[in-house]
Amino acid sequence: MLPEVARAGRADVYSMFRTRAREQQDALALENGEIRHSYGTLLGRVDRLAAVLLARG
Repeated sequence: MLPEVARAGRADVYSMFRTRAREQQDALALENGEIRHSYGTLLGRVDRLAAVLLARG
């Protein structure tokens, strides 16, 4: 589903990432050496950062 949405230009990067994170919450999204993050973990961090930025204006 996501590739078709992206090609059609109907979704932003956050929306595509959020969809993937909800569908595969425990899947590995990022690995750097011994540091590993799931899609669910990253989505939580992204949403918290967005809330802080919105609060700051």
